[in-house]
Amino acid sequence: MDTKLYYYSKFNPIFGAIVTSFVAGLVVSYAVKEISSVSIALVCGVLLASAFYIFVMFVTLRPAFDGKPVLIITEEGIIDRRVSPETIRWELIKSIEARSGRGGPSLHLATTMPWREYIKLEGQTVGGVLDNTIRLQLGGLSGSADDIEVAIRSAYRHFQSAADDEKNESKQEIKGLKGWGRIGFVSTIGVFIYFIAVLYFLYGAFNFPDGIRPCGEGQYCGEKFGKPHSEAEYKAYKLWSEGLWVVWPSAIIIGYICRPSRKSVS
Repeated sequence: MDTKLYYYSKFNPIFGAIVTSFVAGLVVSYAVKEISSVSIALVCGVLLASAFYIFVMFVTLRPAFDGKPVLIITEEGIIDRRVSPETIRWELIKSIEARSGRGGPSLHLATTMPWREYIKLEGQTVGGVLDNTIRLQLGGLSGSADDIEVAIRSAYRHFQSAADDEKNESKQEIKGLKGWGRIGFVSTIGVFIYFIAVLYFLYGAFNFPDGIRPCGEGQYCGEKFGKPHSEAEYKAYKLWSEGLWVVWPSAIIIGYICRPSRKSVS
């Protein structure tokens, strides 16, 4: 988002100065015609009127020579020098309402907390602030009131959209972490089953390295080396060898079911 800058309008102050000078000229011309003699009261009145005229012209023309931006719209918020030099951050704004009154078109920004509390002014003067509402004048600036309102609303919608995207990303991350927790637990079960199956195989390979088979009436021998074994050893070997046909297929099937799929990881 591009930063937008708005300055005091040069037309309004100059036009106001011209109108003020014209009215003052009419008053002076009328006074010259009506006054027949000069007095101290007249001189004092002229001096006071001149001072007042100079003061009015100074106040009227001052914005025309102010080269600093008055209203600044950024990604962080709004800066309105007529309200405060502090940034009115977007997250502080709850809603925006357009109004039109004697002071011209304006935007009323409803805030989530009092503006004075937000920037901790501690007694400093702030213009255009009423409790939880900040009033921004749209007239008298280099842009039209409609353009400024559109720019402010557009920037606010941009902030809301970015905030919603950030919330959704956070939810997805939390959901992903929870999913990884479930996936990790299930995967651990699969690994544990494989581990038990390996231990089961190693148990038989260590205790029955040559296998055991019947080699006579009540006699049992090793299949490779012919080493004699007892009946209890033969039964243990028989149970183990038959158990291999149950343990290993079961471990393979359970491990396949418990594997983390690409869909669940993503």
